[in-house]
Amino acid sequence: MEPLLVEQRGTVRWLLFNRPERRNALDVTLIEALDKQITSAEADPGTAVIAVAGRGPGFCAGGDFHQFLELHERGDNPVDFLADVSACFSRIAASPKPWVAVVHGHAVAGGLELALACDVVVAADTTLIGDGHLNRRLVPAGGSSVRLPGAVGRGLRRR
Repeated sequence: MEPLLVEQRGTVRWLLFNRPERRNALDVTLIEALDKQITSAEADPGTAVIAVAGRGPGFCAGGDFHQFLELHERGDNPVDFLADVSACFSRIAASPKPWVAVVHGHAVAGGLELALACDVVVAADTTLIGDGHLNRRLVPAGGSSVRLPGAVGRGLRRR
């Protein structure tokens, strides 16, 4: 099964996370596919806007803990993967084309970081949005510690 589905609807390129069984958690394959689509969409004159959404019950649950466990069991360091996530989200934030995160269900940890990298976030009113990195002793490698204060403003970031 493809981890990322691509649909061109007029001038909007839809990137649909297709890992509903894992709550659309980010893994190496999904980040590689997303990174390739950034290049493709930016080079396509027929694409004016890039929209990213999740299939199934939620947008994105962040990093795939099963993959982190596999990396640990192999003796690999997850820093390379986290650097790839950070670079991918930084490319989205710096893209010359507008990005829209269409969020439903949940957008937590890396899902929140992806949404923050986008220019516009459209969320269902029942969406759970949060960042649990510190609760799990993880580093927010996708940029939430930098982007969140600017997105929510001074008042909310001080709470």
